[in-house]
Amino acid sequence: MLCCAWCHTEPVLAVSTNACQVNFYGDEGDRLQGSEFKRPVNATALDWRPKSQVCAVGWEDGCVSLWSTKSRVAKEDAQLHRDAKIVFVKWSPEGSRFVAGDDKGQTGTLYGIDGDDGIVQLTDDIKILVLNTLAEHVPL
Repeated sequence: MLCCAWCHTEPVLAVSTNACQVNFYGDEGDRLQGSEFKRPVNATALDWRPKSQVCAVGWEDGCVSLWSTKSRVAKEDAQLHRDAKIVFVKWSPEGSRFVAGDDKGQTGTLYGIDGDDGIVQLTDDIKILVLNTLAEHVPL
């Protein structure tokens, strides 16, 4: 197992294996049929969207995916972090956005979600957004 994450709405555990796939298990340890998500590289980061059964997945090759356990369909962005290993993905508390960061120093990329749970890139550099927000609320 490379990484794992529990769903917030259902008793489902996402598990990244070194077999280039993410498997999904129920709380009794049973593997959910037909829900494995495969790519040619290993998944390196997982996080579930609050209030839904959509898992953000970061991959060794820089791809960021959204996987729905209900529809069993993935939406992906393979360009922005190309040739860099994703080291984290994290949803906002309300689930309208998430960030992904890679091992080549791209601190993060802020993504929004469209109506079909597709990925919409909002900004290439989350540092600018965070620093501007801090400057507004924290006296320097």
